[in-house]
Amino acid sequence: MERVVTWDEVPEILAGTSERLANFAVGFVKIEGQEDDAVSAGSGTLVTAGGRHAILTADHVLEALPRNSEFGLVLPISATAPRLHRYRLDAAKVKMIRVARASYDQNGPDLGLLVLGSPDVTKLETTKTFYNLDNRRDRM
Repeated sequence: MERVVTWDEVPEILAGTSERLANFAVGFVKIEGQEDDAVSAGSGTLVTAGGRHAILTADHVLEALPRNSEFGLVLPISATAPRLHRYRLDAAKVKMIRVARASYDQNGPDLGLLVLGSPDVTKLETTKTFYNLDNRRDRM
């Protein structure tokens, strides 16, 4: 029998869910001028599958990222006590894969991957977690 959640429990459940999601979340920023002149460019989820590490995001986010320069990642460390870490990726050292071209309507598709190189994976793993899709393949 399923247990019914009361309204009083909702804040605790949301806090726990937010904390878990923060482990895998990153934000993208385009750097315009100085580092403090960054513009939000979307968000993504750190994933791993088949021995490769990537950021799963929307195709329109990939389209907005620079191709010939660096862009930034904002790494929320904790949803309840946020400490933002800044990290830069060199566009020349990542591979952008357009999985499903953006259609810009509610029906989608709009999906892309930013495949990371080993040095970036090693650095990101010190503070973040990659969601392992291989472990969940049977459920999908």
